Amino acid sequence: MDASQEKQQAYFDRIADEFDRHYARQKGLFERVIDRIFRQGMVQRWNYVTRQVNWTGHTVLDVGCGPGRY
Repeated sequence: MDASQEKQQAYFDRIADEFDRHYARQKGLFERVIDRIFRQGMVQRWNYVTRQVNWTGHTVLDVGCGPGRY
């Protein structure tokens, strides 16, 4: 692994927990306000996708798209 890849790995290892908290079910008031103001695109995309497919009896493999909470 070259130095650039090592830096990238160190960065993502460092922010993984913070990124995962964006998807946490229980959040404080401040996090909920921030989500409502700044993360509406993520919420809207999730709502759109989940309404487009009948998920009954299906599973989804989500590769490389975050902590995998969904």
